[in-house]
Amino acid sequence: MGSGATAKRRSLELTSKFPGVEHEFIFVAACEQGLELCLKNNISAQAIISIKKGITDYYYGDKLNEMKQSMLTLESNLSASYQKKNLTDYSLGYGKTEALYSRKNKNAPNSVFPIFWWHTNKENETRNTILTRTRP
Repeated sequence: MGSGATAKRRSLELTSKFPGVEHEFIFVAACEQGLELCLKNNISAQAIISIKKGITDYYYGDKLNEMKQSMLTLESNLSASYQKKNLTDYSLGYGKTEALYSRKNKNAPNSVFPIFWWHTNKENETRNTILTRTRP
């Protein structure tokens, strides 16, 4: 789980379709931000691996600002949009999740920094990326 937005939406759908039936989400890996959103919304969720934000949870003060600015500078080399998706919606990862996570031979989560998976550069040329995401 990344930002927790999908889990929140799915929880509302389940509650609507199956009133009175309890449900719980169990993840192999989940960003702390998503787990916190679930907790805040009384959604039962747990994960084997809890993932911290890749910048915010490791730097403080001026260094934090410097590191975030460095990532935003890297992102400025990416195209502003791709397949009708805006980069601004994925800046620092969807929901500003700052995830550093991938699975072998699987689709990269949109909560991962887009510099690792965004398909095109600011000249709209296809990029060779470290991770694969089939859709933004």
